[in-house]
Amino acid sequence: MDKYRPLQQFLEKCKGQTVTLTYEQMEGIIGGKLPMSAHKYPAWWANGGHYYADSWLEVGWRVDEVRFSESVTFKKQ
Repeated sequence: MDKYRPLQQFLEKCKGQTVTLTYEQMEGIIGGKLPMSAHKYPAWWANGGHYYADSWLEVGWRVDEVRFSESVTFKKQ
């Protein structure tokens, strides 16, 4: 989870009910590239079942919409 901790910290500070981040913005936040599976597979963005999903779930956010290789919208739980 260490790779995704910066994303967790970013989301924890976000105000409002939704936030949309481009893949480029997320890669800037985590300081590296998202895996290719994040560009192709809905399962990568599932709200649970993967250690990296904890980075958003633990701070009260869920993935709401994915536009592959473009952006991800998170929604406050």
